[in-house]
Amino acid sequence: MAPHYKLKRLVAIGMAAGLLKYRLKARPRRKFDFGRISQASAQKWFRFDKLHLERLRLALRVPDVVYTPERDRATGLEAICIVLRRFVSPNRLFESKRLMKRSALSFSRIFNHTVMLIHREHGHLLRAIIRPWMNGNTLTTFCFQDHSTGAPLETCVGFIDGTMRPTFRPSRSQKAAFSVHKRQHGIKFQSVMYPNGIIGHLFGPMEECRHDAGILRESGLLTDLRAAFNRPDGSCYSLYGDPAYPMSRYLLSPFGGARVTADQQAWNTCIAGVRQGVEWGFGSSTSLLFWTLKRTCDYTPS
Repeated sequence: MAPHYKLKRLVAIGMAAGLLKYRLKARPRRKFDFGRISQASAQKWFRFDKLHLERLRLALRVPDVVYTPERDRATGLEAICIVLRRFVSPNRLFESKRLMKRSALSFSRIFNHTVMLIHREHGHLLRAIIRPWMNGNTLTTFCFQDHSTGAPLETCVGFIDGTMRPTFRPSRSQKAAFSVHKRQHGIKFQSVMYPNGIIGHLFGPMEECRHDAGILRESGLLTDLRAAFNRPDGSCYSLYGDPAYPMSRYLLSPFGGARVTADQQAWNTCIAGVRQGVEWGFGSSTSLLFWTLKRTCDYTPS
């Protein structure tokens, strides 16, 4: 072999060895420093004060250190910040991962794992119609608040409604996720809104093509109402919904039919203005924390 070929070969080997050594060299990862974040930045990036973020972590029972199945490690406070940052609108994953000093894969894995931890610990609170802080006096106060704001009912404690959250067109089951009325794809949720602005019940997601009455039957909400909405004097509390829901002792809807009297129409108009609170509740939630549903996704009906 000629000398110049040997020289070229040695140079190539040396360059490859140097590149491999550079890639294998341990470089410390820049970590997310929560102490350097100001109060204004915390409000802007996470919608919470710095003090409230730690209180939120303790209330949600997120552990001090979070480990994902892929061996990603993050402090509990950093995991809470990742979840809140991902929900805040508007934001992009590229901007969020730079803020949290993590790669996109690590950021997404920690986000998904923390959300599942919170759901396993507190998911039952979304489906329970009666909360630990509620009692007979609380329900009576709800009735008084609804009645004082114009509702003709004296036993109505909240309002039920089905809402659709838009998504991009899925690659599968497009017909099940398509709304003919709104001409877009999405998934549907059933919610109960109390007068204090708290969502007392949330069931979903379900296919957008499903009727509200079918979702109500599958959620088992009527069974929970029969067990929790009875009063000592023999009467009962009730919820109010739109005409899509069936009439029952615990669930009321407006007067309908071809012949609606003037008094019935006035009754419908009077309670319709109060019922807008259930729509405002979802509007407030989505304005503070954006549910990143409108993205490319595969949708499989349950």
